[in-house]
Amino acid sequence: MNIKINKNKKLSFFIIGAPKCGTTTLYKWLSQHPNIFLPNNKEPCFFCDYKDNFKGPRASSFFSSIPTSSYEYDALFNNAGEGDIIGEASVPYLSDKNAPHRIKKYNPKAKIIVILRNPAQRAYSEYMHTIRDGYENVSFKESLELEEERKESNWIPNFFHITRGLYSENISTYINLFGKENVKIFLFEDIVTDPDKLISDVFEFIDIAPSPINTKTIYNATGLTRVRWLQKLLSGKKKWKDLIKKIIGKTTSQKIKFFVDSANLSKSKKLSKTVEIELIEKYFREDIIKLQELIGRDLSSWLSK
Repeated sequence: MNIKINKNKKLSFFIIGAPKCGTTTLYKWLSQHPNIFLPNNKEPCFFCDYKDNFKGPRASSFFSSIPTSSYEYDALFNNAGEGDIIGEASVPYLSDKNAPHRIKKYNPKAKIIVILRNPAQRAYSEYMHTIRDGYENVSFKESLELEEERKESNWIPNFFHITRGLYSENISTYINLFGKENVKIFLFEDIVTDPDKLISDVFEFIDIAPSPINTKTIYNATGLTRVRWLQKLLSGKKKWKDLIKKIIGKTTSQKIKFFVDSANLSKSKKLSKTVEIELIEKYFREDIIKLQELIGRDLSSWLSK
């Protein structure tokens, strides 16, 4: 991967994950700031250096929106204004083993923003997201049991519900590369309980003057699809979505998608406490204890029985 730096458009911060922890919501909130530029393409995943060889459901559409050259990546930021703080959000950066080193090469002084969630709840939410968009057809339990087989078959990372909830080693890598002062870690609970403080902390972290932000709306919520064909259309192939944007405009297209998306979802059944505890004990307990020590946050509520 040949990484070049466009000095006029160099990114200063990255929202790196984890998936289903509120990154889309944070991305949307920050996009309201007049001097923060985030590209319309959330999840460019450029620093993962993916190859076009994924297998399984949604493989082709997953890769189609990922820039494959520095030129394509730089083009995402062409509309950034003079003096804007520029960033992007790609949740695979947290679990991808090579992404932190590529980001470090691109900008050694980058600010890294992370949001973490109870990994059992996160795994279930991610699974329900695949159900919502119609590319999963097995139970949650079966999906977890199939994870290693799917990894070996090179399925897209959206199916790696256990792996993407093992945070400590990946967080440690970013801290070692960028320094603890340049890695800001939030919890999903922070978005839920005090979103305005979270936004204020982010502004301070990326060194930008505060601006009024509407934090009332939560984006990319997981739920059960009311009309399956409509959800498939909304999350379908990039070429169709690009065509719609050309016809009615990008802003109008995004507003319509958000409205229809929300109206077409009903609340999904919550993960039972029994199953949550089983998953924590089977997959995540040791990692949570390591993470707790690493980030200096009390995570006992994730471990409690």
